[in-house]
Order: sequence, then structure tokens, then C-alpha cells
Amino acid sequence: MYLLPQTIQKIQDYFDDIIKTNKDKALLAIKKEAFTLFRDSIAKKNGDHQHKKIYDLLNHNGFNTVPNVIQHIQPNLFNNIDETYTITISNGIFQKKNSYIPSNISIQVYDAKVTVPQKILFFFKYFLQKKTNIFYLLNTALCQKGIFINIPNHIILDKPLFIKYQNDDQKHTLFSYKTFIHIGKGSKVTFLASNLHQPPYKVFNLATDINIEANSCMHYYNLQNRIGEYTIHNVNSKLDKKSTFNTYTFSFSGNYIQNYLNIFLNGENASTNMYGTYILSKEENVSNTTMVKHLKPNTQSNELYQGILFDNAWSKFCGKIHVEDIAQKTKAYQSNHNLVLSDKAIMLTQPQLVIFADDVKCSHGATIGKIDPEQLFYLQARGIQKNIARNILLQAFIQNIVDKIPNEMIKKWILYWSKQKMEIQP
Repeated sequence: MYLLPQTIQKIQDYFDDIIKTNKDKALLAIKKEAFTLFRDSIAKKNGDHQHKKIYDLLNHNGFNTVPNVIQHIQPNLFNNIDETYTITISNGIFQKKNSYIPSNISIQVYDAKVTVPQKILFFFKYFLQKKTNIFYLLNTALCQKGIFINIPNHIILDKPLFIKYQNDDQKHTLFSYKTFIHIGKGSKVTFLASNLHQPPYKVFNLATDINIEANSCMHYYNLQNRIGEYTIHNVNSKLDKKSTFNTYTFSFSGNYIQNYLNIFLNGENASTNMYGTYILSKEENVSNTTMVKHLKPNTQSNELYQGILFDNAWSKFCGKIHVEDIAQKTKAYQSNHNLVLSDKAIMLTQPQLVIFADDVKCSHGATIGKIDPEQLFYLQARGIQKNIARNILLQAFIQNIVDKIPNEMIKKWILYWSKQKMEIQP
């Protein structure tokens, strides 16, 4: 359950090789600071159970090449250009020829390595100062590849922008990629993000840093429907005044997935809605850690995560609402509800409130239970077979989140995946 000294030394050697090739002094200083913070933090969190699988994998493989194995490759989703615009990222590099953004839409996408440094240094500095977790610190220190997506002012996209992450690198174990997204004033956009192809026994430490300017609205969907993943995904967002950030996280499979969502309401009347669903079976392991900071008055947040666990699945929800003393008139609500349908499945939930203001409306709560036998009996008494009745109740439980999805195409896919996952369970 801990990183061995020799593994930490391998990470140190890898970091030393990276900084040798970095000629940007300002960026170099940020990377060195991030690695120092990582080294300081890792010693304090060695015993954290939720990191066990990542530690075991790194201790066993380090940064060495692992043998090739037969891969389960999921078919690409949303291939029809009438459904989405697309940005394809292969091995951390933007693939323009495999992407689709019409020329009449003024969206800028380019590799971060060729971006003017001032455009991305803000992201590094702002979120590094927040010290959200050790994996984000490690991502910042080791990141060599990434893309920058710039949405200019007053852009309203009529279709979602689908970010397709693909990777077929067999030479390394740990990958650290960044995606920078800047939303200009008065823009309204929808993003999807999904890993379409990942070799097994690899660790993908991803970070998505988002800056949303005033009077803008962004919907962000994180779609996780892969088998055999080792994925850590940090999503960090800073909101200016009167802006809105809505996130939707759907986890339907994953050997090991750690989702970190950190939202900073840095402008008056900024708001966020955070929704998540996880349906896990076998030995699947998915953890959701969220934190929303209310930093200005009249900000709002609403959070609802719901999950279903079968077999030996393990999941954790840790949500924190933090209200600064200046953030009067804050409204913040948080709920986590779970159905645990096996005696061997484990669900840990930890809702938290940290409030320093005195004029606020805040609440939090969590439930863990099983299917109501009276509801099941009610459906069976009307001639519905038990397994069908059970699936009706499970789908109704998930429907509470699905109804929050404003995009009909995405809603259709989530309904399909959730039904498929629940119907195969005994």
C-alpha cells in the first residue's frame, strides 16, 4: 500500500530527464515546485487504501515496458459527424487529421508544447497553489504532452465537442497528460471526454484544467466505459462572475478509476451542478472525490451522485463543500445515494461541510441501502418477473441522474450503457 523507495527514485530519475529538456524557466520552476510538493505529500498518504492498486502497479512495473497482451478495444462512439465535433488526442498529441471542427467555427486547438507559455502558465500556477492531491502534483511535475483548447468570446456551439483520448504506447507504464480549456466571455459549449483505447496495465494520470470567464456556460461529460483501466483524472475549474459549470461523470466499468473534481467559484453569482453515476460489478474500483470552494458572495452549488454496486465492487465518495467567510448568501447542497446489492461489495461515503460564513443555506447527506422489498413485491404482484422488476427499480434509481442530462444524444447513450450493465448482473 505504499510506494517503495526504489519506485520513488525511478520517478525522480524520470523527472530529472524531463527537466533537462525544458528550456522555459518559468515552467521549469513550476514543475520543480510541483515535484517537491509531491515528495512531501506522498510520505503522508502511504497508508491510504484507495491508492493501493496504483501503488502496487507502480511498485511492480515502475517505468519498465510490460508484455503485450490481447486488448479489448471498445468501438468508437459518436462517429457520425452529424452528432458531435471531435478533437482526437493520440498519445497526448493533437491529431488534426482525425479531428473534425468546421472551418467556420473559430475554435483554436494546438499542442501545449508549441503554445505561447503565458497562455498556459496561468493554469499551472493557479491550480498548483491549490495543492488538490498528490496525483495532480505528479501530473504537473511530469507532464510533457498536452493540448490547449481556446473558445473565444461569444461562441455558442450547436453540437458537443468530443475529446477522444487514445493511446497505444507500449513502452511506458505511467503517462501524464494535460488538457487546458479556456472558455471566453458569453460562450456556451458542451464537452465530452472519453478514453477510447488504452493498453492494459498502464497508469494514465490525466488532468483537465478549465478557466471559464464571465457570463459563460460549460457542460462537461466524463464518460468511463472501459475495461481494465488504471486511470486518475483530475478536473479543475475556475469560474468568473455569472458563469456556470455543469459536470456529469458516468462510470460503468474500470479496474481502477480515481476521479477528482475541484471547482473554484471565484466570481459573484457563479454556479455549478455536479452529477455522477457509477454502476460497478466484479472487482471494479471507482472513487469520486469532489471539492467545491465558494470564494465570493451569492454563489451556488448543487451536487448529486448515485451508485449501484454488485459482486465485489468497491467505491468511495468523498465530497466537500467549502464556504469562505466572504461568501455570504451561498447556497450549496450535496447528496450521495447508493444501492449495495452484494454482501461483499463495499461503499464508503463521506459528505463534508466546511463553512466560515454565517448567512448561507447548505446541506449534505448520504444513504446506503438495498432494493426496497415492498416495491419489488408490488411489481411482482402485478405479473412482472423478479429479474425484470429488479431492473425496473434499478433503472428508476439511475433515472434521477439521467433526467439531469440536457443533451438527448448523450442521454440515449447513458441509458443504453446503464441498462446493458444492469441486465447482465445475476
